[in-house]
Formats: sequence, structure tokens, C-alpha cells
Amino acid sequence: MIELTSETFHQTMGGDGVKVCLMHRGPMDGEGHRLMAMLGALADADDRIDWAHVDLDDAADLTAMFGLDGERPHLLMMADRVVLYSAPADQRPAAETAAILKRAAAMDMDAVRRDLETERESRSHLFARRVCPTAMRGGDSG
Repeated sequence: MIELTSETFHQTMGGDGVKVCLMHRGPMDGEGHRLMAMLGALADADDRIDWAHVDLDDAADLTAMFGLDGERPHLLMMADRVVLYSAPADQRPAAETAAILKRAAAMDMDAVRRDLETERESRSHLFARRVCPTAMRGGDSG
């Protein structure tokens, strides 16, 4: 498991491939080890996933960036710079979380990017429809 800092988080998680990061407070002991042990079967069974952890006490900017309460451990899964999963680590039973992560790791990221682009274009089109026609002309109305 890769230990990340605030500086290495962006480089590591934003890289290619599938990454799962346990975001926790304090040393990686007790609760953090228990959570990772529960998900360990997935880590062993799926070599497409790179596992990491970051201590939020040393990376307060990440707490703010992801809107975390900072008290509960949080799991973040990214693939090719796209967030696929983000939830408190103890929100679901470990087996259910492992199944979600495994399905997400198998996703076709090209299809995901196409879907995201279609969604962006759709939102952009809706916004353009709500703009005043005079503003869309771009000319001087005076």
C-alpha cells in the first residue's frame, strides 16, 4: 500500500490506472488496518487496483477538497483521472464495498469519458437555452 502526502496525492491519484485511497486521520493503525484487511481479499484478487492511504492530519487541503468531515475514514477510487467511487469507508459492509470497487475497476473508461462529455454538452445546451437572446447575439444593443 502506497503512503501518500498532500503533494504526492494529486500525482499518484491523477495518474493512469485504477487507484483506491483510504483517507484517514492519524497513524495507519487500528481502524485503518481493520478496514483495509476487510477489503484485502479484493486487493489480492484484483491486480488492476493500486492501493494507497493518506493521513488527513498531514493533508488538510484534501479534507476541504473532497468535503470530508475528517472524522470517519473515507474511500476514494479514481481511474484515469475520473472519480468512480467516494464514500465513507464504513458506510457499507466490506463485501458490498469490495463488489462495488471490483465492478468500477472493470469499467470501460473510454465509455465513461464519452458519457461525461455527453452530460457536459447536455448541460451546456440547457444553459445556452436560458440565456437572453440579446446576450447571445454578442452585438452592442445600444
